Amino acid sequence: MKELKAKELVIKYLLEKNKHDIAIPEISVGKNNSVRSDIFAINGDITIYEIKTEADSLTRLDNQLKYYRQYANKIYVVVDKKFLNKLKINDNIGIYELKENTIKLLREAVPFSVKTDHYLDYWWTKEYKEILRGISGFSKINNHVDGRNAIKSILTDEEIKNLTLFRLKERYKNESEKIKKAIAESLTLSDIFKKREYVINPKVTPLKDIPFGELRTISLQGLCNYEALIKTS
Repeated sequence: MKELKAKELVIKYLLEKNKHDIAIPEISVGKNNSVRSDIFAINGDITIYEIKTEADSLTRLDNQLKYYRQYANKIYVVVDKKFLNKLKINDNIGIYELKENTIKLLREAVPFSVKTDHYLDYWWTKEYKEILRGISGFSKINNHVDGRNAIKSILTDEEIKNLTLFRLKERYKNESEKIKKAIAESLTLSDIFKKREYVINPKVTPLKDIPFGELRTISLQGLCNYEALIKTS
């Protein structure tokens, strides 16, 4: 099975089974976009799927999984049956077998912890500027370091995780919806996979306009800080 066909098969399976709110192909992760995930999926967590077809090898898998463990809450490998007895991977990593017309779950993934700084690696500098727009004291965000320091100064680790998930869903929502529509209409996903456009001015909901409930924190102090932040904007 060709790689593109395998990605199409996996995404169709995940979306049809309602496994994730968002599921899209080929998203780079890690500082400086160190590695590219085959399938990047989001709901209450970040999940990465790494695909190995019959034509692939396992040579790069260890290095890929090392990075994924830093940036994803859950990881699955989706592999051709010829690799099943050759896999030497962490017990927390889930396994799917890649079949001709579907995939079969062999082992569920166990969540990994993701550090706050690794969540912040997902952000673009332009997104930092927009998320802080309208908040007093944060008008001059000129680089990634300024942005992440500003976010860390006003939100808890849990809030940063949830804000990052909110932002990633917002960033990739349109692409995922196009894929869902194509699946519903029984269209090939190949063209959609090839047409990702770089958005010069991404649409970002400012932090002051995001309902506090979206951050899902139970911290009373966090709520007080958030309300004070909004009042100063």
